Amino acid sequence: QVMGGYQELIRISGKVLVKSFNGEMNVPGTVISYRPGVSKKVEVVIDDDDNKEVQTIHIDTLVPKPEIEIDRTILLNVAFSVLPSLLSVITTKELDPTSTNWSFYELKTRVLQSIASFVGFSDMANTFLTPRCVD
Repeated sequence: QVMGGYQELIRISGKVLVKSFNGEMNVPGTVISYRPGVSKKVEVVIDDDDNKEVQTIHIDTLVPKPEIEIDRTILLNVAFSVLPSLLSVITTKELDPTSTNWSFYELKTRVLQSIASFVGFSDMANTFLTPRCVD
């Protein structure tokens, strides 16, 4: 994930985590076939499978895994310093949301996307939204 909201996409040769496979959770795999917009099925090879058999898996059970991982401690430090400012932008009463000020809506949308980017790491969402972070 790149700061600013870019999420890794599911793509051929991309790494994924299979949420649940043969009773195991978050099993690493590699996408070998995917036709976005045509099918919700993705062909994946499970990385730890010695036979390297192709598995057809529904896209909803896959989580794209970034090629370059961001160190969680760096992300936490950034979140604790940035999230309060982002939250203040979307909760401010100074801007009139009833006007046709498209800049307001554009700004609010981008801020919400940035917040979603931070809390998109479900294992870190509770940490990001603790009172210490948003006070």
